[in-house]
Amino acid sequence: MTEFFQGLMGPLFLLTGIGAILWTWHQGRKAVRSLSWPSVAGVVGCADVIASCGSTGTRIYEAKIEYDYDVGGSSYRGRTVCIGGELNTSFRERAEARCAKYPVGAKVDVFYDPTEPNAACLERRREGAWLGYLAGNAFALFGLLTMSGVIHWG
Repeated sequence: MTEFFQGLMGPLFLLTGIGAILWTWHQGRKAVRSLSWPSVAGVVGCADVIASCGSTGTRIYEAKIEYDYDVGGSSYRGRTVCIGGELNTSFRERAEARCAKYPVGAKVDVFYDPTEPNAACLERRREGAWLGYLAGNAFALFGLLTMSGVIHWG
């Protein structure tokens, strides 16, 4: 059982790490492409701080921002502030500051992908790329060390 587990965990961690790195890289490319996206006027429809319980029992706060915009006669509701998502935080003040930046009813510039108008953002940048690369590399390294026998399970 231990050898089977050892043989399974290494590749699993390696593939998870590679997946995280590729996803982070893809989000970076999308953020760069967003620099050429056109913009339309939008209106913020929701700005709430959502609290949840993290894996360690700590409170995690997320700024839930939603905005409405029209492209080519079709209406859309966007939820992305930054490409690749926003970092959730254990600091309520950070989530509140994000909501204060986009209060309900505020007029905003919405940047949208002209080939896929339902893909939009309010800020043409990404947040937290370092965390994606850090986690991806850590998982990949752990997987390689497990596969090479440096780390043993059980």
